[in-house]
Amino acid sequence: MKFKMRIAVALGLLASTSVATAETRLTASMWASPTHILTIDNYINFTKSVEEASGGDLVFDLYIGGSLLPANGTLSGVRDGVADVGSIIGAYTPADLPLSNVLNDASLIVSDTMAAAFALAELSFNNEHLQGEWNGNGVIYGGAYSTPPYIFACVPTVHEVADLKGLKVRTAAGSHVEFMKFTGAVPVSVPITEVYTGLERGSIDCVMTDATNLSTGYKLWEVAKTITLLPMGTHTSGAAWAYNQNSWRSLTPAQRRRLLDQMALAMVRCQLDYDGQEATAYEGSWERNLAKVEPGESLKKAFADFKTSYIANLAASSAKGRGVSAATAQSLIDNFEAGYKRWEGLLSNVDRKDEAALVELLKSEVYNKVDENAYGL
Repeated sequence: MKFKMRIAVALGLLASTSVATAETRLTASMWASPTHILTIDNYINFTKSVEEASGGDLVFDLYIGGSLLPANGTLSGVRDGVADVGSIIGAYTPADLPLSNVLNDASLIVSDTMAAAFALAELSFNNEHLQGEWNGNGVIYGGAYSTPPYIFACVPTVHEVADLKGLKVRTAAGSHVEFMKFTGAVPVSVPITEVYTGLERGSIDCVMTDATNLSTGYKLWEVAKTITLLPMGTHTSGAAWAYNQNSWRSLTPAQRRRLLDQMALAMVRCQLDYDGQEATAYEGSWERNLAKVEPGESLKKAFADFKTSYIANLAASSAKGRGVSAATAQSLIDNFEAGYKRWEGLLSNVDRKDEAALVELLKSEVYNKVDENAYGL
């Protein structure tokens, strides 16, 4: 963490005295493109809102588009102090964040993205195993997000499950990898930043993605030809914000409180943006003549069968493949599902377009319960 000092000199009647006020400057790193929702809401607008709320006491040097740290290097970079805060995608560092990836795979059940994001934040702040995982990696957890449901964006048409056989499909989670194997497709692991050229050049045939990457995220509507509207859960991997431990601990309690409050605001704005831009992305795709493909019965059945079996065996497979306790994994899955259902109920009682009401709900249920005098210290 860097400190920039502003010195004011006041003259007294008997002697001159110096009064110093410290401007705390944090380095923030975001790997996604400047137009991506996670960049805009969780970093560009978030850093501005923190600076405004702090009256200039807490400011940021912001690096976006991977200009400081790439997605797969953000966890270690924040840990080592290259950045004070960054966005972590757990799927890119599965060996370091096995429990986070268990929950990402559990989001195969999700259809309500806002409920998923809020439930995951609540669980991550309060669960000793998740806190231990973040702390063990040298970072302090700050909040969650959930993309809209994943669908297929492809060059060829995918209508029935047989259409997937042999296709090269970019995946973003362990559950997606296994589903592609289940269908006879070939899962491909490449960074999202390489998907555009992959579809364009034919090195991949499809991508499992949320709709916003068709438009504001990575403009995939310029190279994809078809969209298959099979909802396949969401992506919740990692943390919207992870702070370097020393940087977090060097802040005053008041500064930590401002960050917590503004992360709650940013989380709400991010999920509202995801909801709005998902609809806009689909409208723009149809206007650009991408084919709208409804999933056939065999494809819907294949996913339903896979999801049931996968979730039932997720704890055991995580113990085998990730080296985590099956009991711990099952407890996390159960707690996430229970929290997700609880948040579906909580959100049914508010106007889901009312930003202020949503922020108040998220703060009262989650962020106000995080003690700035103790959390992460």
